[in-house]
Order: sequence, then structure tokens, then C-alpha cells
Amino acid sequence: MQVRIEPLSARQIPNIFTPNADQVNDVFELRLPYARTFHLQIFDRWGRLIFTSRQYGNFWDGLGAADGVYYYLAKYTTDCDAAEQTVKGHVTLMR
Repeated sequence: MQVRIEPLSARQIPNIFTPNADQVNDVFELRLPYARTFHLQIFDRWGRLIFTSRQYGNFWDGLGAADGVYYYLAKYTTDCDAAEQTVKGHVTLMR
């Protein structure tokens, strides 16, 4: 049996989320299989850090943030890949 491990792809990272309490896309979540380490940072358009989490499952809910574009930087390892991976990009918050 052959097992193929692929890094997190851009299609698995949402580019918009809507924290409006409708139970659909209410948090900015990175879906990682078997996350071992995790560090997520969210920045506003001026580069100010507005959210950080080192616990997988503790994702950004947009609390206190205005609608707009934000930037994320995530570093993680998984049980399947001990090499630290880095993903970065932007996400739109829309209520």
C-alpha cells in the first residue's frame, strides 16, 4: 500500500468568511489532517497583528474586526509530515 502526503493546498483555505451566527463559514478555519503544531496569525491591512492562535481548533472568529480584507500567516506540522509548512494569503471578512 502506498500513502501519498500532500501539503495543504490553496483550495482548502477559504478566501472569505461570514461571522453572522448562521453556522456556515462563521470562522476562518484551516482544515488540517492530524495537526500536531499550529500557529495562526491574522493581520489588518496596515500590518498590525490582530489575532494569534497556537492551538489548532482555536480559529479566528472576526470578533471586534470590521468588514474587509485581512492577511494570514499559518505555520504547522502534522502527524503525517513533521516538516513545518507555511501558508499565507488574504481572507475577506464579510458580515
